[in-house]
Amino acid sequence: MIVASVEIEASLLARRLGRWGARTCAVTQENIAFALLPERAWDTLVVDYPIASSFIASGDLPKLGVQKRIVLIRPTERHELHTLKAAGFTGYLVKPVRAASLAAM
Repeated sequence: MIVASVEIEASLLARRLGRWGARTCAVTQENIAFALLPERAWDTLVVDYPIASSFIASGDLPKLGVQKRIVLIRPTERHELHTLKAAGFTGYLVKPVRAASLAAM
């Protein structure tokens, strides 16, 4: 699942992953993401940094049953990585997301 506040960003990631054979679901609102998460098993959750605070505030990020919980950040937001990791994110990608970085993650 990809959760990004900017629709174009979510759709671009979904399209790239789809080309590689991944099944994706892209949403732009955290309330929709919270409603969809229990509906099936997700391998990976990718969350844009502006929305990450909602996932952190819920306190349930590690309990979601999603092994890979990745946050999308800008280079200027790297100072938040320690807090994001402590909250339950397992990795990060720097925007704009390069294909090689996405494949490695």
